[in-house]
Amino acid sequence: MAFLRFDPVANPGNKTCRWLILSMRDGQQLGYVEYRPTWRKYVWGSLNNAIFDSGCTQEITNFLIAHKDDRQ
Repeated sequence: MAFLRFDPVANPGNKTCRWLILSMRDGQQLGYVEYRPTWRKYVWGSLNNAIFDSGCTQEITNFLIAHKDDRQ
């Protein structure tokens, strides 16, 4: 069962995508996923001191793995 939603957001001037991480329950913005050129991979960060349990963290990890080759 998914608890998180990943919504794409505008990322003008960049070749990579950016997503907001939202709660499926109430749509609250919890974090973001973006590409970090210095690391050469997608990373995520939390917003507003959001906390995540192991299930949510696994969902984020699965999303990062699924998009690891998306960089154009």
